[in-house]
Amino acid sequence: KFETFGVAPSLEAELAGGWTARLTGFYGSDDTLGLTQNFTNNVAIQNVRIFDNRNVAVEAGVEGPLFGLPAGDVRLAAGAGWRRNEIDAEITRRRILASRENKFAYGELFVPLASPAQNLGFAHRASITAALRWEDYSDAGSIVTPKLGFVYAPAPEVSFGVSWGRSFKMPTLLQKYSGYIAILYPVAGYGSLFPPGSTYVALASSNPDLGPERSESLTLSATFRPSPRLQIVTSLFNLDYRDRVAPPFASSVGALTNPLLASLVSFDPTSAELDAAIAGAYAPLANATTGAYNPANVVALLDGRDRNIAEQRFRGADLSIRYRAPMGNGRSLTLTAGATWLDSQQRLLPGLPATDLAGTIFNPPHFKARGGASFGDERFTLASFLSF
Repeated sequence: KFETFGVAPSLEAELAGGWTARLTGFYGSDDTLGLTQNFTNNVAIQNVRIFDNRNVAVEAGVEGPLFGLPAGDVRLAAGAGWRRNEIDAEITRRRILASRENKFAYGELFVPLASPAQNLGFAHRASITAALRWEDYSDAGSIVTPKLGFVYAPAPEVSFGVSWGRSFKMPTLLQKYSGYIAILYPVAGYGSLFPPGSTYVALASSNPDLGPERSESLTLSATFRPSPRLQIVTSLFNLDYRDRVAPPFASSVGALTNPLLASLVSFDPTSAELDAAIAGAYAPLANATTGAYNPANVVALLDGRDRNIAEQRFRGADLSIRYRAPMGNGRSLTLTAGATWLDSQQRLLPGLPATDLAGTIFNPPHFKARGGASFGDERFTLASFLSF
């Protein structure tokens, strides 16, 4: 079962000179209780999962004209705020308590370069936008992200745009603070590199040292309106992600001698190092060997916890077409069609080959399309769509 609650008061005031100010707040919570039941050797094992999340935020901002240009007013929007997120969870009989606070400030500038009222040749409309955002997190430090955009319309029937920006995504509180596990494995498949009976300890799952995921995007777009009935929009996009949160390998088999994973392996760990790694896990050491744990037989400590390592690239193109034809008596027929081509790749670690994402299971396809038609008026509409 689950229960959610949220309240978001807002206060807005008109200031002199066409400026406006706004103060907003938010408090929200969601409480979720889940129960899973598994059977092992015909014995039922119940696991309770409880999540109590809280969010509090406050933000203040202003917006208005700075000064005038021949094409219009240069406008500014700026603001600042504070947020706090909390999680109180119980998963498989372990308690997770974590919180995160962050302060932020932002500013966005709009500069008109040409407007229809000026009646300029080959410059029906043009403008520049620039934005900067600063955020400071209690568990990640400060981050600054810029954005730039330019729109140019040589005539009312056609316009072009380009936008560039950087952004980020913080790891979730569960990704950072839900704890990790320690597992004892036998050393096998390495020939005579290690003495008989050797074992190693591997760590897996969440990592409190995780930082933000980052991205950079570039988009080129064009809009064509050859008639009031027809509109065609197309765009090209490229998105580069880095520091994506991911485990450094899918399996620990062969990891001890893989040169790309050398930074994750500590050979001949001391008893104190092993004790500290095992004590930091949220559960007792799991034993995947046939013998008892003996620190003297452990030849390596393998840190396979999640980390900011993966690089991803998404590039593609969008095309959408819309045609609306009046049919009389207030009715109209609208035809729409849209398609997207996507190519995406991922590199898990520096030095590893890039692998395809698009067109593979659990990832978007290389090509998708949707088309349809609708007919009707204000009181009745009949529509049909086909998706590929």
